[in-house]
Amino acid sequence: MDTTLFSDRIISATELKNNQKKWFDTAVKTPVSITNRGSRHFVLINREQIGNLVLVREYSEKIVRYCRELQEAKKNFKSEVFPWAQYLDEKDRQEFRDELIAAFTDLLRSNDWSAMDDIISSWEATAEALRNPEFMGVVDTPASDRKYVEID
Repeated sequence: MDTTLFSDRIISATELKNNQKKWFDTAVKTPVSITNRGSRHFVLINREQIGNLVLVREYSEKIVRYCRELQEAKKNFKSEVFPWAQYLDEKDRQEFRDELIAAFTDLLRSNDWSAMDDIISSWEATAEALRNPEFMGVVDTPASDRKYVEID
């Protein structure tokens, strides 16, 4: 069964040899699949396009695995995908999931994958803060009760 991953142009190795410039120029815009003796397939693809395909696969796999972990979670939530997520409460884990899915959907159009890393890093920092009760005790203290120390 053949699976189409992207729209491409399919040519023979002979066609590539005879019209190299044309096919290399085409490959900058859209992938070009090259058949060799009818059975082997090679693809000329722009590095940016393949980079985006790799990131789509990586993030979609993480999101699906995390969603499955949430769905199968019992009382003591553990995540292999995002181990720090165990320090988030259930509501925060759901919110994190919703943000991941929304961002992923938007990023499929823009391909600015750094935004996904920012979301993950922000939630990881939140989980790490929640993990430290001493830190949270200071953060949760009303501003009027905090003591300020003058530093020279």
